[in-house]
Parts: sequence; C-alpha cells; structure tokens
Amino acid sequence: MSSDNPVLAAILNRASVRLFSGRALEPETLETLLAAALRAPTTAMGHFYSIIVVADPGLKAALHQACGRQRAMNGSEFLVLCIDLRRSDLWAERFGARRRMTGYTALIYGTIDMTAAAENLVIAAAGLGLGTCYIGGIGHNAARVCRILALPPGVLPVVGLAVGYPAESPAPRPRIPLRFMVHRDGYRDMTAQEIDAAVLELARPSRRDAGGTADDVLAAARPYISMIEGPFWERGEEHLRAALAGQGLAPVDGGRGGGEHE
Repeated sequence: MSSDNPVLAAILNRASVRLFSGRALEPETLETLLAAALRAPTTAMGHFYSIIVVADPGLKAALHQACGRQRAMNGSEFLVLCIDLRRSDLWAERFGARRRMTGYTALIYGTIDMTAAAENLVIAAAGLGLGTCYIGGIGHNAARVCRILALPPGVLPVVGLAVGYPAESPAPRPRIPLRFMVHRDGYRDMTAQEIDAAVLELARPSRRDAGGTADDVLAAARPYISMIEGPFWERGEEHLRAALAGQGLAPVDGGRGGGEHE
C-alpha cells in the first residue's frame, strides 16, 4: 500500500524484521526513537510505563535464552517495555500521597500507555529506515525476565522490541480485511461465510491458488487454529500470574491490587 505522506507510508508499509545487520544504532538515533516513544499519549499524564534499554551482553544473552532464542534478538538493539507503577508510588511517597489506581484499572491503563509508546517508537523507526520486531516471549516469561533484570515491585515486563538496521526487506503481511474489523454503531458477529472469506484473504500471499472450497478454507485456517489452540498461551498465563504476584500487581479483593512502594 502506498501513500505520498511519509508518516502514512511508514505505517502502511511497516513489516516485522527478524534479520538484522548487526550494526549498532548510533546513540543519537536511539535517543530520537526513545524521544518519539515518550511523545505517545499517556493516561492523565501518568506515564505508567518504562522502557529498559538492554545493552549488557550477559543480560541480552539471558533474555535471548528466556525467549526461546528468537532470531530477531540477534544483531539488534533490544528494549524491554514495562508497565510501571513503581514510579507513581515513589512520587506519591515523596509528597505524602498514595496511589489509588490499582488492580485491573492499573493493569489496563499501564498497558495502554506502554503500548502507545511502543508503537510510536516502531513507527519512528520505520520512518528512519530501521527495522523492528515485537518479542512476545518477554511477556510469556515475565517472571523469569523480572529475575534476570532484577525488576522491583510495581514494574511488569510485557513485551520486548528488537530495533536495528535490517538485513532483509520483508513485505507487509496481510491483515483481516477492514470491513471485518470495523463496526458501525455497535458490534456485529461475523457470519460463517465472512470468516471463510477473511481466512482466505489472510492466506492468499502464501496460497495464491487457493479457491473457495471447504478444503481450501480448512487448509488456510490451520495456521490460525494452531495459533489459537497453542499450549504456549497457557504456559504464558502461568508465568504472567506468577510475575503479577511477584511484582505486587496481582488484582485482589475484588479487583484491587498491590504494587505500592514499601
């Protein structure tokens, strides 16, 4: 998809890069990307997130192992994006106050803030001709990542981000067609026929000969069914629950959670 607008072009043509050149980012380039992340919207000026730049080779190797030795983590800079409520606790303590945003509310708005910052950075990187790849293994192994990085209570690692000079130029992967993703004045379930059409659309780049038969639809759907049914979701749930408890962020007492700085 093309656009004459450079910002839209960066967004519409973005694709995850999993092969990097190994060339280090210039310090000023990394600083620019981090500054772009900081310009993302933030809930009530709360800034409920932090970004950890992982430069130590030993820490990077440990994270690489924890995330299943993903190729994208080689030859790139690596960032860990976290929900951060500890900063709020420290500020509150400094001024004799107490954070009242806890439990599910804290997790939701911390995630919103962190995700907005991450995507700002990704789009800024694309605009500079750099590659990025989200690493979900950070969240799937959150408790282990907390130990590796010695994260204090109130800080939860959610996702990793590999950033660097690309050694490949992948085409953007397909997306569910817009007509199935956007709802008007309420929510409408997809029909069986619409699900089949969406599945075939997603599969078309790799299955150009796919028609519309039941066998074609089933073959096209297999990767997505495998993803939905993957056992890694359950393992990730266990790790995330352990990390939430360990970081004092597990919702308790009807949704209220801890995380206050002691």
